[in-house]
Formats: sequence, C-alpha cells, structure tokens
Amino acid sequence: MANQDPKKIEEFSGGLYDTTFLLGRFRRRAAIRRLIVAPNSTDIVLLAEALARNHPDSAMIIDLLQRLTSDRDPDKVVALWIAWGQAPQPALATVLARLGWPASRSLEVKVARAMLMLASVGATPEILHTVAVLARSLPVNDEGWNDEIYATWVRSQSDEFERVINEQQRQPGSPTLEALHALVTGAIARYTALNDEDGAILAQAFLMAPPAFRDRMARTVANNPDRKLKEAYRRALSGGGMDDTRMIANLKLVGDEDGLFEKVRFLRLGAVLELCDYWANHPGRPSRPKLAEVVDRAVTAYHALMKLQTKSPPPPPVLPDGLMDIFDYWRQQPFSNESEVDFHSKNPSYKAHGLYLGYKRGAVNRQLLRNAAYSPHWLERLVARLLDSHTLAKAKEDHVCWVSVCAGEAAMLQIPIAGTPEDYRRHGDLLQRSNETSRTHVLLEILCAFQGAFVASGISVDEIDDAVEPGAIEIEEADEEF
Repeated sequence: MANQDPKKIEEFSGGLYDTTFLLGRFRRRAAIRRLIVAPNSTDIVLLAEALARNHPDSAMIIDLLQRLTSDRDPDKVVALWIAWGQAPQPALATVLARLGWPASRSLEVKVARAMLMLASVGATPEILHTVAVLARSLPVNDEGWNDEIYATWVRSQSDEFERVINEQQRQPGSPTLEALHALVTGAIARYTALNDEDGAILAQAFLMAPPAFRDRMARTVANNPDRKLKEAYRRALSGGGMDDTRMIANLKLVGDEDGLFEKVRFLRLGAVLELCDYWANHPGRPSRPKLAEVVDRAVTAYHALMKLQTKSPPPPPVLPDGLMDIFDYWRQQPFSNESEVDFHSKNPSYKAHGLYLGYKRGAVNRQLLRNAAYSPHWLERLVARLLDSHTLAKAKEDHVCWVSVCAGEAAMLQIPIAGTPEDYRRHGDLLQRSNETSRTHVLLEILCAFQGAFVASGISVDEIDDAVEPGAIEIEEADEEF
C-alpha cells in the first residue's frame, strides 16, 4: 500500500462520494481507508473536506483520523492542521485537539499567527480549545510568542488561554500585558513588581482591556487597600493621556481592528501609511463589512505604492564640467562652530548651508526650520521643505519651481484624514486627474478611501455612561455609502 500509484490514489478518492445504490456505501468506505494510509500527506486533506461537507460516513472518518499519531504521522497531522486553519470546522477541531501539533515539526510563524487569529469573542468552544492546544506547542520562553498568546487571550476573553498562560507560566515582553493579566486575575504582586509609580502602565492596561476585563480589574483594585493603586486606577478611568503611537501599538497587540480604523480619523496620511503596512501583513479587518472594504482598498493602493518604491530611481543629471551639486558640496563640509553661526546669518546661502548641515547632526530645532520655510529667500525655503515635512502642512505654491516640487508629495503626507466634504471632493477630483502609475495617484487613493469613510459618517458628541472620557465621540450611521 505504501507504494501505491498516485493515479490509483485519485481513483480511490473518486469513490469518496459514491452514491450508487447498495455498492456506494462500500466504495465510500474503501476510499476512506485508502486515503488514510496514502503515502502523500496532502491526500488526507480530502477527508478533512469530506467532514466539512457532512459526509455520510463522517463518524468513520473521525474514528480513523483519531488513530493517527503525531509521532508516527507528523506530515499528515500538519496537513490537517493547515487545512483546518483555512476552513475551521468543529468535527476536525476535536480530532486536532486530541492529536496536538507534532513535536518533530516546526510551526511556521505565518501559520501560527493565522490560527491564533481564529480565537475571538465569537469563536465556538471547539475552536477556542483547539487553538489553545496549538498555543501550548509554542515556545514557552519566547517573549514574542508569549505576547501573541496574551493578545489572543485579550481578544478572545477565553478561559482556555488564561489557563495556558497560568499553567505554562508564560511571561510576556510587554509590561502592559503583564499588568493587564495581573490585575484581571488578581495577581496583584505581579503588578506591584512592575514598579508602576505614576500609574502609566495601569492606564495603558485599562485602555487595552475589553469591558469584561475592566470589571475584573475593578474588583481587583476594590479588594486591595493600596491607595496608590486606587489613585492610578482613577487616573486610568479618566483616559490617561496616551500618545497616538502607544495607543496604536496596543490596539495592534490585541487585534482591535475597529479601534485601529477609528484611530485613522485623528491621523495624517503619513501616519496612516504605517497602518496600511500593518493591514497589508495581517489578516484582521474591521467588523463592519463596508469598513473592511475601505481597508482592502487602501491596502491594494499601498501594495502599488511599494511596487513603485522598489523601482530603480532615474540616474542623476550630468552636470557641466566644473560644477557640483550644492547638496553634495555641503555634505562634504565639516560641521563646526562656524556652521552654527550660519543659522542666523543674513546671507541666505550661508544660512541654508548651516541649517542643512546642522539638521543632519541634530543641532537645528524645528522652529528654526519653520522660520526658514517662510523666508523671503528661496534657498532657505527649499532647505526647510527638504528637511522637515511638518513645515509643509500649510505650504503653498511657490514662485520658485524647485521649492514647489519639494512641497508636493511631502505636503500630501501631512494632510489630516479628518477633513470636510469639500476636502474629499477636491481630493477625489485630483485622483481622477492624476497619472495612475504615479505615487501621487496611489497616495490620493489611500487618502480618499479613508476620507470617504469618515466624511460620509455623521458625528455627534454624546455623554456616554461607559466612555473613558466625557464628551466621547459617537458615530452614527449615515444615509450615504457608509
């Protein structure tokens, strides 16, 4: 049987759904037995598909699959895991939970992450249990994987994953996750060991916690007499004051796609590109289908942007003999006290030279560049726009061509997503008129995707009882596209 011809294997699989009167049942069962012992591990996937289709002999398939072992049949077990990860089903989940992941086979990062993402609040108990079995096979002393498992616990709010963490004593790399788990489970000594003097870690943990976890955190704080802990918790309730970067990192960590999407509203296009990169490499999407479509549209444009960036840049122009690019010349000059004097020189050439060298070495603050951006001398404006994209937020068309060219794409990256319907229409018109193979076009595509979503939504300020901050923003369904 071990040397069966692959063509015959296919013949056997053809009988898997035989419905011929009387003989059909015997042929189906013969096909099942042959597929179980087939040497090619991919043939076992046909039985997984049969279970998903409610095969009339499902009980027999489950019984034979459970006779496999991770030691004797590792490749077949891996094939079943991968098939289940692509199309989860309760029957096969039960089989895999019993078999586990073969110790002799490495688990690919991409496969593991995709399966961990299956664990969510709405997942069935069978799926949660099976994913937890897989999680137990991941390295215990790897803080990166432990962070992933903690994040899955937060996302799924699953007792299964809480047991994995507790029984395997998994230690996360993130202090926020450490604090969250300690406060939710009542292990106050673990939180105390973090030395969270100003309560910043607790505030981050609170913002990361879903409502059910916040209730458990509240009980932990209420049962502890430490006044500092109570004060830190009170500050967390008021909203903390976490910066956008940390907030986005925490939302990513727990897979809060809806929260990430809402955060886009308060960002500029340049920062949104980082989120597009995240979504391009992760399967998670917002829960509302239309918002998920917005993300998919932006990711498609982002992929096009990456392709444009990998193209070789055009060769530099050939200068006449005796001439040299001014920036190449400046880069060859040493930065000295004389360069610092140039910051305030009345000679625009000297000042531009000093700003250029000083900024590269961290000696120029942003205010100097902002002042230079409004200088009457074009060379100073050119340097300011080259070095600091923040100066371009209000940049206008310049009468010097080179200065305007510098402002183009960099200025776009400073455009806030939260705009007006007029902004959205203007950007849409620019998108229609732009060259589809240009970076400007794909940046406008991303901008319009998100602006369209937010411009088409009604916004009202409402006092929500469970809001982190008073006057929280509530999104209402609009009559239009979103």
